[in-house]
Amino acid sequence: MLADPIEISRIITSLKPKTNSWHDSISSILLKHLTPSSSVQISSVINKSCKKRAMPRNMKIAKNYADL
Repeated sequence: MLADPIEISRIITSLKPKTNSWHDSISSILLKHLTPSSSVQISSVINKSCKKRAMPRNMKIAKNYADL
């Protein structure tokens, strides 16, 4: 399943406006200002990563939760 620029744009617009960023240093406010022009590029990066079955090392973050 490939990422669609329209779907990416919907996801970005649904984000809560926060100034804090995660490991990629991109805040949701910044993403909202870039949309819709950036949604095509973002979907292209996602699709290329999926096709190559490659993910940037800094994006490989897992959280483990123990079942209690």
